[in-house]
Amino acid sequence: MVFLRKVRRLLLGEPYQEYSICIYIGSKWKLLDDDLKKTHSTIDKTIVQGEDILFVADPFLFEKDDKLYLFFEAMPRPLGNAFIGCAVSENGEQWTYLGKVDLGEGHFSFPNVFEHDSEIYMTPENLGSHCPLFKCIEFPLVWQYETMLLDHYLADPVILKEGNRYFLFGAPNMATLELFTSDTIIGPYKAHPQNPIIKDQLNVARPAGRIFYEDGKYYRVFQDCSRTYGSSVGYAEIVELSEDRYEERILSYSHLALNGRKGIHHLDVLSSKSNGSICVIDAWKLKYSR
Repeated sequence: MVFLRKVRRLLLGEPYQEYSICIYIGSKWKLLDDDLKKTHSTIDKTIVQGEDILFVADPFLFEKDDKLYLFFEAMPRPLGNAFIGCAVSENGEQWTYLGKVDLGEGHFSFPNVFEHDSEIYMTPENLGSHCPLFKCIEFPLVWQYETMLLDHYLADPVILKEGNRYFLFGAPNMATLELFTSDTIIGPYKAHPQNPIIKDQLNVARPAGRIFYEDGKYYRVFQDCSRTYGSSVGYAEIVELSEDRYEERILSYSHLALNGRKGIHHLDVLSSKSNGSICVIDAWKLKYSR
C-alpha cells in the first residue's frame, strides 16, 4: 500500500482537496442528504478570471441593494497565500466575478461578512497571524483594517451579539473551540472562564460557518474532522450562552457523497428578500497536483 501511494504521487503529484461551491435555492440551513441532491448551481475555480486557481471554498452570502454577493476563499496555484474573492448575482443562480477583496498581505480565508450598526464588517481567518476585524469602505472590494480582536491565531472566527455582549468563537486547532467576550464589537475581548469550551474533539470543535438564529434559538455549525479534514458538518443548539456559562447540544450531521464529492466543510445561509432562503456549501473531490 505504501509503495502504491509513492508510485501514485510520483505519477500524479501530491493529493489535495479541490473545493467547489454548491448553491441551494429554497433550502433551509438544516440541510439533509436529500436536499444536497437538489443543487441549483455550482461555482468552481473557473469563476476567478485571470489567475490560476486550485479551488474556491468558505462561501459567505450577503445581500445589498437587492443583489446577492458571495464572498469566498480562492487558493492560487502553486499553493500559496489564499485571498478573498467576490461574485454578484441577481437570482442566486448566475454569478459574475467582481474581483479580489483588498485585505492587504497574508493568507485569508473564511470571509465572515456581516452588518452591524449600519456598517459592514468582516472577520476573516488570517492564517498564522492574529484575529483581525475589517470594515468595508467601498463595497464590496475595498476594506479597511479596523482592529486586532485577539493577539493570537484563531481559525474560522465567528462573532455573535447576544443582548449587550459580543461573543467571539474560534478554533486554535481542529480539536479545540475557544470563546471570548466583550461589551463592544472592537473589544477588548477576554477569555471565557470555561475555555476551552470544547477540547480534544475533532468531530465537533472547529466552526463551519456563522451562527444561525431560528425560532428563538441559536445554532452553531461545526466541522467533523474525525475521519479527515472536511468530511462533514454538523449542527449544535446553543443551550446556554453568557459571560460565565456555555453549553451546547449536538443535533445532527450532514454528509455529502454525491457526484464523486467526498465531503463538506462549510455552510452558510441567507434569507433573501427577493429569492427566499439560499444555502451555500463547499464540497470537495480528491485531485492531484499534476
